Amino acid sequence: MPFGLNDFVSGAESLGTKIGGTTGGLISKGAGFLKSKLPKGAEKGGAKKTDATMGSVDWRVSLSVPPGSFETSPILHPLKTMGNKLIFPYTPTITVTHSASYSAMDPVHSNYPFFSYENSKVDKINLQAEFYLENSVDAGYWIAMVHFLRSTTKMYFGDNTEFAGAPPPVLKLNGYGDYVFKNVPVVVTSFQMEMPKDVDYISAGVITPGDTSKEVKDPTTKVGIGYAPVKSQISLTLQPMYSRESVRKFNMQDFVNGKYVNSGGFI
Repeated sequence: MPFGLNDFVSGAESLGTKIGGTTGGLISKGAGFLKSKLPKGAEKGGAKKTDATMGSVDWRVSLSVPPGSFETSPILHPLKTMGNKLIFPYTPTITVTHSASYSAMDPVHSNYPFFSYENSKVDKINLQAEFYLENSVDAGYWIAMVHFLRSTTKMYFGDNTEFAGAPPPVLKLNGYGDYVFKNVPVVVTSFQMEMPKDVDYISAGVITPGDTSKEVKDPTTKVGIGYAPVKSQISLTLQPMYSRESVRKFNMQDFVNGKYVNSGGFI
């Protein structure tokens, strides 16, 4: 059976979407994960409206879930309940490097070189986030997060997908309001997860759909259990990705005035 990214993304479904109120470490569809973990002022209505241009802001760091198979994947349902976003419940550490390159001209018999400008760029964004889990709902969200990031580092491949040959999806990075990270287009170039040996693990139930391929027709669902560490850390490397058309229309004066920061995704 050929491998397809759509099949990889849609590999499981949370038990809570089918079984409500069941005990034993199952994921509850209606549980409000992350609602109690909002940073002060980040909750809905937390920011005070002071003028016509400022309203309530959720300034938590997040990555958007791309449309298509990612939005409909049962195993990614916990992300769908968060507005189709991977929201980092605890403030991550983000490192961004902006650079301008200059080439040196070293004339003979001179004390000082001369420099000519070459180009500017935003280097890769390094993000480190910690996760602390308290119950099976948190564990289900952690499993969805891991599966989402695994999927975003893979291309569309396989005979059973209409997007065969397409590269991994472009995500939107948001965080800290309108003037820090606002719809910044990024791709995940690396994803590192930690599975500590000296912490407890919490179980979360998942349902794996049966094989409905042409060769094998067995829609019977199978119940499985996943385990997530109560404390862990993930590391992401994100590369800003701008289209040629958007770069062609870039205007430096507009950027200085802040036009692109909260609309075009340029940083």
